[in-house]
Formats: sequence, structure tokens, C-alpha cells
Amino acid sequence: MFTQLSAADLRALSIFQTICRCGGFTGAQDALDLSQSTISNHIAGLESRIGFSLCTRGRKGFQLTERGKSVLDTYQKLSINLDSFCHDISALQDESSGVLRIGTLDHMLTENRFSVVQLISDFTHQSPNVELHLIQDNQFELHNALVEEQLDLVIGAAVNNSKFVKTTRLYDELHHLYCGKNHPFFTKAPNQLSNHDIATANWVTNGYPPGVFSMQPFPNVKSSVIATNIETIAMTILAGKHIGYLPAHYAGKYENQSLLKQLLPSEFSQETEISVISKVGRRQSYAMRQFQRVCLEQVHVSSGSPSGLPT
Repeated sequence: MFTQLSAADLRALSIFQTICRCGGFTGAQDALDLSQSTISNHIAGLESRIGFSLCTRGRKGFQLTERGKSVLDTYQKLSINLDSFCHDISALQDESSGVLRIGTLDHMLTENRFSVVQLISDFTHQSPNVELHLIQDNQFELHNALVEEQLDLVIGAAVNNSKFVKTTRLYDELHHLYCGKNHPFFTKAPNQLSNHDIATANWVTNGYPPGVFSMQPFPNVKSSVIATNIETIAMTILAGKHIGYLPAHYAGKYENQSLLKQLLPSEFSQETEISVISKVGRRQSYAMRQFQRVCLEQVHVSSGSPSGLPT
């Protein structure tokens, strides 16, 4: 019975993960800088320890067994937890240093309600020994990474009523509904457009269900393009066949060039709450607390005194 995990087992499991990522033993040789016989010995030893085969090699090539697939999935989860453990121990050794992993959206640079540039400048000045990792992605992936503790904090929109995360509001991001200059709506006056026109138009959406990072004003719309970040949504709208939502600060430069037009803003414009988000129950390191404090100081600079500074 497999009851204890040794350093050799962890090494073999890491090799096994690399083999799977590379699609076989041959492909893993360069990645691991090991001979094929050494790799085979590691896997054979691991299989002997756990009592079953992880993979097969033959005419059909490298294939995982069903148990091998389960072992790979379990080890990937373990690897994430080990990384988190090392990260937390490092933070305990020196609270003023370590690594801080921050997730951000892909369009924050042009936001004038909150300066992410000043945020980075202030934080790195106040915490020079913290190694700051900035990861940019769409909101759905950021949320998952935060819950799985692959990220420490996220600046973005939170899932409504999520029991896994807690939020501290920073600012509200204004979004308008837009069309491109080649779209039939572009030359129409507001009184020539109806809600029915908007509801039946071809939309570009982010593919998320209503209430989960979606601003969709109608339960069901025609959408022949799904785009998961602001830049690809903007490209699709600019192409002239679809309508969709964009942040006002991001779309402004295209509006000024008469490439985009707001559609019925009094009816369809929306604001999204942007927050600094953390995982519920996660221990807050010094770096995490300091980063949140600097975020709120940046809000103070822009719009007045905030409340709830972390201690």
C-alpha cells in the first residue's frame, strides 16, 4: 500500500508530468536533459512503488492508462499546493519580501479613474524586496486562478454572490454599447433605433452566462462571435458586423477617430464594479495586505477617502 511520499517519488512524479506535457518519453528528453533510459527507470520505479502502470508505449505511441490519467490530475493539484506552501513559508521567513502574484484585466492602462501605473510605482517603491508577478488574463481565468491559489489577489470584477472570494471596491468602470463605422447602425440617429433593433442585432459576446462577467441586457441574443478579452471584442466591433460592450476609457480613442459609435447610451450604458479581490479564508501575507492598502490609497488620490484599509 502506498502510504508515504518520498523525495524520489516527487521527482518521479515531476518527470511523469513532463513526459505527459511533451507527449512521450522521447519528447521529454530535451525538456528534462535526461537520457531515455534514466527517464524510464524513474517511471518504472514509481510504477513499482504505487503498484500499477501509468502509461503504455508501443505502435500506437505514448498513451496514459486510466489510472495514469488520475495520477497526473492528482499530482497537478498537489504541485499547485506545494507551490503555495513554499510561497507561504517564504512569506513567513521574511514578511517584507517574497513573491506576490497579481492578476489584472487586459485593458486597465487607459482607465483614468484608477492609475495602475501609479499603483505599480507606489507598491514597488514601498515594498522593494517583494517580487511582483503581474498576470494579465480574462476575468473568468483570473477568478479560477485566484480560487485555486495560483494568484494571490486580482484587480477586476467579481462573480456576484460568490462564496469563494471577497471584494473591496476600488471604482466603477463605465461601459457603453458600440458599433463600428461600417455597421448599419452607425449612421442612424438615436430616434431611428429601437430596443428591438438592438436585441435582434448580431452581437459579439464573451460567452459567459448572464450575471457571471456578462453585461448582456437581453437573455438571448444572436452572437456569431465569442471573444474572451476586450481587445478581441473591440476588433470584432471595429470590423463592422457586430455590436457589443466596451469600457468607455478603452473605446474613447476609437470614438475620437470616428471608428466607433455609442448606441443609445441612456438606455444601455452600464457600470461594472472593479475591486481588489482575495480568496475567502486565505491567509493574508504582508505583501498582500500592503498591496491592498496601496490600491485603496490610489482610490483616495482619485476620488476621496476610502474606508476599510487592511491592517
